[in-house]
Amino acid sequence: MKKRLLALALALMLVLTLLPSVAMAKEESFADVRPADWYYNAVCFAAENGLMSDTGAGFAPDAPTTRAMLWTILARLDGQTAKHTGPDWYAAAQLWAVRNDISDGTEPDGTITREQLAAMLYRFAQRKGLVRAASPADLSAFTDAASVSAYAQEAMQWAVANGLIAGMDGRLVPQGSATRAQIAQILSRMCEKWSLLPQSNAAILAGAGAFQQPEHKHTWSAAASNSDGTHTSSCECGETMTEYCTLVRQTGTESWSCSVCGFTVEGKKDAGVSTWEELKAAVEAGRSPIYLAGDITAAGPIACGTNTVVHGGGHTLRFVKEDGVFQNALLNAQDKELTLTDLVLDGTGCEHSSYLGVVNGETDSVLKLENVTIQNFRANRIIRSVSGRSVELTNVTIKNNTLYDVNQPGLVWMVNTLDSKLRNVVITDNQAEKTASNQAVAIYLCGDKNVQTLYAEELEVKNNENFMHVLATYGCNHSDHITLESGMISDNTGTPANFFVACMLTISENMTVKNNMIFNNDNDHGDPCVLTNNGTIIGDIAEIDWAVSRGLPVYTGSGTHNGTKINIEVR
Repeated sequence: MKKRLLALALALMLVLTLLPSVAMAKEESFADVRPADWYYNAVCFAAENGLMSDTGAGFAPDAPTTRAMLWTILARLDGQTAKHTGPDWYAAAQLWAVRNDISDGTEPDGTITREQLAAMLYRFAQRKGLVRAASPADLSAFTDAASVSAYAQEAMQWAVANGLIAGMDGRLVPQGSATRAQIAQILSRMCEKWSLLPQSNAAILAGAGAFQQPEHKHTWSAAASNSDGTHTSSCECGETMTEYCTLVRQTGTESWSCSVCGFTVEGKKDAGVSTWEELKAAVEAGRSPIYLAGDITAAGPIACGTNTVVHGGGHTLRFVKEDGVFQNALLNAQDKELTLTDLVLDGTGCEHSSYLGVVNGETDSVLKLENVTIQNFRANRIIRSVSGRSVELTNVTIKNNTLYDVNQPGLVWMVNTLDSKLRNVVITDNQAEKTASNQAVAIYLCGDKNVQTLYAEELEVKNNENFMHVLATYGCNHSDHITLESGMISDNTGTPANFFVACMLTISENMTVKNNMIFNNDNDHGDPCVLTNNGTIIGDIAEIDWAVSRGLPVYTGSGTHNGTKINIEVR
């Protein structure tokens, strides 16, 4: 009996000795997380279950969470084990997020906002069948409820109703960033509320190391043809990458071949469409992707009934009058997603008479153009999106077009379109008809329903004639934000050839703007508009005379301004 009691006492002493060291192990795992911190238990939970770990500089609880980090966390919460390292360490989680409609997979390094967080959590909950866990919350009690973007309204109501997101001093702060500590706290709430974490998850994820310095860079094998217009490469890590073939007609033959994988087809069969009738039939039949096997002369407009991808293969789609009648929208996404790649749209001899665009999108549409040139049109608008989800232009040139003076003509014309991205876009040598009522605009952002963003890098707007404004926002919320990251805007003429801005505008370090700017604070309540100049502005900056309802617009930043400031508050 004495031996048994002694053994029990020794065991108890051992347990009591070990307990402090276990707690200390939690604390020492992150030098910047202490037991007194409000997020301590949540961080321990996320770390113990392999969902979050060291960033290389501690846990970094106050650091913003990137979109790639959240993809990885949610993928692991879903029990996914595929790991990626190298520059694209998040690629497996990104692919999981896209395939499961959690995210569109863009901007992996972008900071996740609180409303984006709510939206992704809501989609994850839909995947898990948790949407009906609580009735939608009434957000009217929050002073900034109206600033929640339309796409996030339902998700924010769900997140608040389920106690995942709470207000900050009576505000939701939907565009504010979500810190890593906040993410850890929300994770612990979700898992406790719905027992989301699989029992085997901890073992599966042991040592996975979220967000650590990558150890592996993909080395892709030679692409193998799939004999369907795509080819696939693989890495020794097990990940594969499938891409569309670029079919190029071989000189002097009727063959089309892919230079990457060698996929070859003879004549028209499976190589793509080569006539207007074939193209129209393919779109109407819902085929996607569609390949152009050669240059095509279009005889009328095309309207998409389903999401449509058209690969031009470097060919030209020419538009002419249809039976002598000027056409309406030439490529119309309607409410779908339209993707155009490696294509020239040429309007020589075609006069476009409608207010719709040469490329057009309506409510909920997505317009994606990559390696596309649009030239030689006489039109009211070139690219038009109204109440669309997004416009993405990459390696796009808009040149030698003429805008006629009907209903606010524009080259890139976006109304109530939530998210617009312009990367390596050149807008040059276009002109507008010179009339007394000319209101032509090169880039136009308008709307008052939702917060809109426009981001541009490597943007060139130059040598355009008779434009009333190079960039204009009409009827916008003061919280709409335009960021001109890099490029040059210069040598554009017209009366007055200004920027006409009613939103937040940021000129970044590598951006130069040679134009006058007018700030209009009148159309909406709230704080004054702000111009943050960290680049170079050559031109005058002024408040329009009648814009007095919100106080003077604000100028700030560390950049260079060569010009005068009239009725502008400098901070």
